[in-house]
Amino acid sequence: MFLAGPAYWVRSKKQIGTSSTLRACAAAVRDKLDEVRDRIKDQAPVRDSSQRLSEWIGHWSETALEASSRKESTKALYRTLARKHLSPAPFGATPPDKLRKTHIEGLVVALRKRELSDSTVRQV
Repeated sequence: MFLAGPAYWVRSKKQIGTSSTLRACAAAVRDKLDEVRDRIKDQAPVRDSSQRLSEWIGHWSETALEASSRKESTKALYRTLARKHLSPAPFGATPPDKLRKTHIEGLVVALRKRELSDSTVRQV
């Protein structure tokens, strides 16, 4: 047996007991499929990740940034800015799918309170 939805069990390669059970299971599968299609349409990940922003930044730095055609000095700057200002908590502890505009605004306010230059705040 395997779980087909939150409360629907289905036997593999065997008929399910009643047609009403089958309809309920099919409806649950359609609902789940509709949710996934909506997420894809909104350009959201199909599945939520438990990864934190700091982990994603590390992955980005090792893959996409490394593969880019930017100069080494630019890549080093981006890595440093991300490591110093984006990866630390509380910002870096946020899962990417939970990141909101208010998080970004809070980061900018925190950077300005640390009296960083306007240039640094813009670069971050």
